[in-house]
Amino acid sequence: MQVAYEIAGACLVRLGQRDRARALYRDALDRGLESAAFHVELGVIAYDGGDLPAAKKELEVALALTPSNVLAHYHLGNVLRAMRRDAEAIAAYRQAVAVNPRYVYAWNGLGMTLSRAGDDPGALEAFERVVELEPSEPRGQFNLAAQLERMGRRAEALAGYRRFLEISSEEAFPRERERAREAVRRLEN
Repeated sequence: MQVAYEIAGACLVRLGQRDRARALYRDALDRGLESAAFHVELGVIAYDGGDLPAAKKELEVALALTPSNVLAHYHLGNVLRAMRRDAEAIAAYRQAVAVNPRYVYAWNGLGMTLSRAGDDPGALEAFERVVELEPSEPRGQFNLAAQLERMGRRAEALAGYRRFLEISSEEAFPRERERAREAVRRLEN
């Protein structure tokens, strides 16, 4: 009944009952229902709770079980980026996009990590890939515009921020929208 555990756990997570979801996944594992998906979920729960070492461990177990698990690679990248282990995070994100070249979240995480590591051309390429794959994805558009601005490409950055403001909502992106409005004012002068 592994699928029952998966559905029940996902419902508990959506309801914000992470402790109950964690207990449910642990119960499934204790009953011998070994699953990479359960370890990924436990890793995400640990990450959301700020326990980065536990998150890393769970995601590594998931990858040992299923080396091609794109979600495990992606979430491991997030954990490693949060731990400021950028080289390892970049490798994890690259593994995720090697498994699924259309996984925009991994491309976005890769771009953010490359940017922080000072690889502007690599970051730009990753953010361009996000926008190419999902033109209406606001987060990717914002990150692309910010990267273009960092690289001194003012006209392209201005167009990118404007595009972000067109496709994003105030409710979902209040901070980014304020930053984009400030950037538009700055770049128009």
